[in-house]
Amino acid sequence: MPNSSNNAVYNGSTSTQVQTPTSNLPPNHSFAIGRFLADAEQKCPLGLNTVQSAVEVEAAAKARMLAKLQAFEQQFQSQR
Repeated sequence: MPNSSNNAVYNGSTSTQVQTPTSNLPPNHSFAIGRFLADAEQKCPLGLNTVQSAVEVEAAAKARMLAKLQAFEQQFQSQR
């Protein structure tokens, strides 16, 4: 009967260097937050959110709406 469980290969030696697992994620920790915030429909977590004034909120909403209207208009202008 082998010394390892679940049919794992074990040579009994610990003198070899352990290989570190590789990851496809970038080393910076803001990657996950950036992915989360990249979606305009997602809200920022409360701990990361900065407080905005009513004027700033309204200006940002108007800018988003203007961008959507321009994209909509451009879509139909290109079909003519």
